[in-house]
Amino acid sequence: MLDEDIPVISSLYFTKSDPPEPILYRGRGNSYFRDWKLGDKVWVDGIPFGCTLIHGSIIKAMWKESPEYSISGQITRRVFETPAKSWSDPQGNILSNRGTSDLAWCERIMKENFFEKSGWSKYQKMKYPFLVDTNIFCKHIDTNGRQYPLQLPERYVRK
Repeated sequence: MLDEDIPVISSLYFTKSDPPEPILYRGRGNSYFRDWKLGDKVWVDGIPFGCTLIHGSIIKAMWKESPEYSISGQITRRVFETPAKSWSDPQGNILSNRGTSDLAWCERIMKENFFEKSGWSKYQKMKYPFLVDTNIFCKHIDTNGRQYPLQLPERYVRK
């Protein structure tokens, strides 16, 4: 980040589940990416937001094209959004789809060409433009103080 040669860097997180799943994605609907070991730098197209560095030029470009909204009379813009949609099927059943702001943001930046618009053309052309540095290992903590993962899965430990 200091060298300004990588625009988005994320830490490693796992889900709050047992067994834990790493929050690293290459594509959607095909589970998490698992071909890595602790200490690797992994390129993906979906990252967690818990500990993520985003170059300011990207946020500025997204700000210009994000819809305005008001909070207590203060006008701001919706750069990050937690997707929530509902609709009815032909039988009248109400269906819904919810997501997380981190994956929605990753999809938006790629689909709306924000790497290109913010001067990071090389990353716009990449299939997996987000870097996860697994040396930066963060944990989720639940309300009882449990830290996840409860145990790091052996498959990710370098032997």
